[in-house]
Amino acid sequence: MANMAELLEEEFKEAIIKQDEKAIKRVSIILGPAVEKVRETEGDIKEIKSDIKTIAEILKIGFENTDKRLEDMNYHTNKRFEEINKRIEDMNYHITKRLEDMNYHTNKRFEEINKRIDETNKRIEDTNKRIEDMQRQIDRLYKLFIFSTSFITAVILILRFLFPA
Repeated sequence: MANMAELLEEEFKEAIIKQDEKAIKRVSIILGPAVEKVRETEGDIKEIKSDIKTIAEILKIGFENTDKRLEDMNYHTNKRFEEINKRIEDMNYHITKRLEDMNYHTNKRFEEINKRIDETNKRIEDTNKRIEDMQRQIDRLYKLFIFSTSFITAVILILRFLFPA
């Protein structure tokens, strides 16, 4: 490479100072492949830039598609969660309703049982009252019987005493 640079320098001096046409041709022959390489490199660079733009566009489209898929997944996931929440709320409503109904019916049954117990207690109280009334009547009749028996016995004794046999 250093030899090429020295050779090129010498040819330039001759071409410029002496204005030698042959030296100018030799310079152009030496520089020709380098210029061609520069042109090829520029073409390659343009092609690479174009490829990079294409890749960037493809990546952009890919990212947009990925974003769209993620948004769709997010939408569907949210939709499923909303449906699950709705089902849970419905189940909760039905369970609560069923429990409230059971509680209502259980309370009704207890009220009916308590009413029957109250009615039975009232009948027992009424029966006890009748028994107490009957007991008083029996006590009065017993006292009357005792008094009557005592009176009859006293009358018989008085009559025996007055009319001995």
